[in-house]
Amino acid sequence: VVFSEWAVIRESCKNFARNTSAFFSKIKRSIKRSRSSSEDKRPRERRAKRDRKLETPTFENTIVALDQVGAQLSSVTNIFYNLQSAHTNDKLQKIAGDVAPILSDYYDDIVLNEQLFEKVKKVYEQKDAFHLNTEQATLLEKTYKNFERSGANLSEEGKLRLRAINKELSKYALEFGDNIMAEISAYKMVVD
Repeated sequence: VVFSEWAVIRESCKNFARNTSAFFSKIKRSIKRSRSSSEDKRPRERRAKRDRKLETPTFENTIVALDQVGAQLSSVTNIFYNLQSAHTNDKLQKIAGDVAPILSDYYDDIVLNEQLFEKVKKVYEQKDAFHLNTEQATLLEKTYKNFERSGANLSEEGKLRLRAINKELSKYALEFGDNIMAEISAYKMVVD
């Protein structure tokens, strides 16, 4: 009975992987399209101008907004990477290899953004004025420390070097995971 249940689960996972690889291919194309359009300087200039115009940073318009920005992307990437590690195939590995550096750049664009960090820093420095509850104070603390630990206080030269290192690390981390999966898949236990 146990073996047949595992067979059903395994077959369900295979079907899920087959059906979702096309879905994740679309995600990859979508990320590439948005990335290539964001490399155009006009949207970046407009974003910078908008950032300067925004009202005084508060917990709601800075920390909560920032927390919500990445929720959907995090949800999709969590599903993808869990699927990729649990039941990988060549298509999923290819997609992961293409998407990892793009996601690394996206993350760096957020945490290394000087105007955004200044707003987070202002909120952090004035945290007592906002009368935050424990959950809000924890979110603020984690957000601020995440920016700091991710290089927000580095010089421009340091930020460029960090971006290159992060992009390289994203590829190596994926390669390491692929190597582990290959070794696990190749393992055979001989019972005499």
